[in-house]
Amino acid sequence: VGEYLENGSNSFMNILNEWFANKDIDNWLLNYQNKDYIPETINILDQQRSWCFEKNYLFTPTIFVNKYPYPSDYQRKWLPFYIPDLIEDEELVKKY
Repeated sequence: VGEYLENGSNSFMNILNEWFANKDIDNWLLNYQNKDYIPETINILDQQRSWCFEKNYLFTPTIFVNKYPYPSDYQRKWLPFYIPDLIEDEELVKKY
């Protein structure tokens, strides 16, 4: 969050992509652990944590589609099959 606030979305996404590309915690921490935290970061994370508890989102990842949580009855691997229908539904809503 601090990286995003200080350096923008591109920098944040580069750091996040690096993590998922390598998943090497030791190397990742060498590069990013000593970053200074800005007070606003803690405030944002506290607000997000409170919102999650209030909405009862207690596990990660929670996937949201069009502002709604992806139903737990459906396997996450099925999500790509629903995307075309969701796009079509969104286009119909905008049309009318």
